[in-house]
Amino acid sequence: MDNETIVTLVKNNFPEAITGSEIFRNELTIIVKKEYITEIAGFMKENKELDFNFLSDLCGVDRVGTDGVFEVVYHLYSIYKNHRVRLKSPIASNDPCISTVTGIWNTANWHER
Repeated sequence: MDNETIVTLVKNNFPEAITGSEIFRNELTIIVKKEYITEIAGFMKENKELDFNFLSDLCGVDRVGTDGVFEVVYHLYSIYKNHRVRLKSPIASNDPCISTVTGIWNTANWHER
């Protein structure tokens, strides 16, 4: 599945949750409102067309100079479909919390510590 098809599928299913997307060097990034991260993550894993069954990395980013904004970044991979996507959720520094995705990918338990 190509990047355009992936982002269209996600946007069509969650139009209120997606604030943007970009493709840079053939790598897709989808910007997700933090309130929707577990719902989107579950969809990305369970949807048979997407099948993002592997959370390869999860990290926090301090966007210095962006008026107190952090990001939580999720790198997803489909072993069976051989495609990747990056989810980014911006988080305000005055409320640096986001829901866990451990119930979706067990490996998140390590990354979220």
